[in-house]
Amino acid sequence: MSLNLMTGYAGEPHITSADDGAVNAAIYGAEKYVLNTGQKFAYELISNNLIKIKDGYAMNQGRKIGQAVNDYEELTIDNGLQGVKRSDIIAIRYSKNIDTGIESAEFVVIKGTSGDTYKDPALETGNIIQGDSVDDLPLYRVKIDGLSIATVEPMFNMLMSMQEMQDEIASNARAIDSLNSNLSDKISKMYGMKSIFVFTTHNIDANADVEVLIEDDIWNNFFGTGYPRQNDVNIYIPITARPLTTWNTIPIIQYDNSTPKWMIHNIGTSGGLIEVQWLITYFEK
Repeated sequence: MSLNLMTGYAGEPHITSADDGAVNAAIYGAEKYVLNTGQKFAYELISNNLIKIKDGYAMNQGRKIGQAVNDYEELTIDNGLQGVKRSDIIAIRYSKNIDTGIESAEFVVIKGTSGDTYKDPALETGNIIQGDSVDDLPLYRVKIDGLSIATVEPMFNMLMSMQEMQDEIASNARAIDSLNSNLSDKISKMYGMKSIFVFTTHNIDANADVEVLIEDDIWNNFFGTGYPRQNDVNIYIPITARPLTTWNTIPIIQYDNSTPKWMIHNIGTSGGLIEVQWLITYFEK
């Protein structure tokens, strides 16, 4: 075995369905989907014994399966029995001949067992990527009550296109931005939210602490002497220390009674001058 340049001319056939399927599974997902194009295997009830499946395209573990546009296939539903219920499943069956390696896909009607309640029949399940030879992609559950078809229920997942995903992501982003903007605006209007920046400088020795509580003259300049200087519900005071030297600091908060003291601890081997940046966000009642 050797490395295979799949997107390249080799002078002979060298790309297998397994190669293509593995790449598709990596891009689109390794599950089972109906693609959002054409009529998406829409059904039409012709009678209690006949159902028409219209054109569509699917992906089963990386294997692309399609029924051409405007094409269709009619499937036979076996008669029901008076007084009992049955659940049949219409599926797309992938299969591989283990002798020849030939792969194919076909519509199948998997007949359930009649009884007092609806019970789904067993599906063929296999890992196509790992080389299993059969796997079913369920399309519809056909519920038969007595002699008549009661309901036809879709069982497949629809895979969005990349354009649809991009549009939805953009739409969600715009909705979130609008929500955040409206919420911020409402909070600001309701509580009079304001923000200010204050810078203070402090000397700190090696392996020592320094208290960086904002000075009274700076505090009173913004809030007045009567504004409470404590960590109550109306004051939010986060702090970031930015050392002017190469050593590291750790911000610590301590309390003395009801007054918060913001402390900076120097874990370095030398001292010096540090600048502390305060972001003060406050609400006026």
